[in-house]
Amino acid sequence: MASTIEQLVSELGTTLLNGLDEASRTAQQAPGRFADVLSEAVGEAERVTEMPSELWDKLKQAVNPPDWLSLMIFLAVQLQKAVGEKLKVGVLDPGENWNRALLLTYTEPVASGDAVLSLAIALGEKPISGFIVSTRNNPKIDSGAGPVKVAASGDGDVEFRVPIGGAITKQGNGRVSVEIEFAQPILPGQNDAPLVLAIGVPSIGCTLSAADDPASITWSAFARMGNRENPGFKAAVDLKKQFGDLWGILNVNPLDERYSPSLTIAKGKSPTFDLGHASAS
Repeated sequence: MASTIEQLVSELGTTLLNGLDEASRTAQQAPGRFADVLSEAVGEAERVTEMPSELWDKLKQAVNPPDWLSLMIFLAVQLQKAVGEKLKVGVLDPGENWNRALLLTYTEPVASGDAVLSLAIALGEKPISGFIVSTRNNPKIDSGAGPVKVAASGDGDVEFRVPIGGAITKQGNGRVSVEIEFAQPILPGQNDAPLVLAIGVPSIGCTLSAADDPASITWSAFARMGNRENPGFKAAVDLKKQFGDLWGILNVNPLDERYSPSLTIAKGKSPTFDLGHASAS
């Protein structure tokens, strides 16, 4: 019996490796085909309880380097759904050894001309990858038509270049802030149920600002679970209705624990973490 099982595991492992070899060859040309092949391979190996190290290495190689183009297009699609037609998608060649960038530009007519806020995402084989953020004429975004909400604003006339692994530079003076949040809780929960387990909305955001002095560039960023309406994590137990009069005899208070953890990092400061705990019990 043992030899039969070992043979089965070996055959299944071979099936997986063959599928991953084919997936790796076709990943760059057809991401959809890559997903199909991988799904088929994994589907045939449902009884394999432990992933061999060789198979794990194959999986890592299949996504190294990642398919950055697909990731950028996905980001652009989701942001355009949230912001609407005022957000245009283009291509930017930043020069100065930067990679070409996917450019997202929000334009809004104002009395003094167009208010503009743009984000360029540069990734590739050239020496410099990163992000370029610029603003002009004090634009403001506050929308959420799709699965995410976007709130952003710009003050002044400024461009920030944020190279990955390098120092932030700027042209002009001003401030840019962006916050992206899920439109709906991950797990809403039913508030009137005797047992409530809920997971709120994650959000991320950042702020860049600069004055006349080049050394005056400051930045901050945060990641948070939960907001005022929906805590990040909620666990509540109230069995009064189920126990009736017996509940008064037990003399047990209902449980209602809530956490909205957040992490904030800023230039020149230590990271801060807050559990955001609240209890109604």
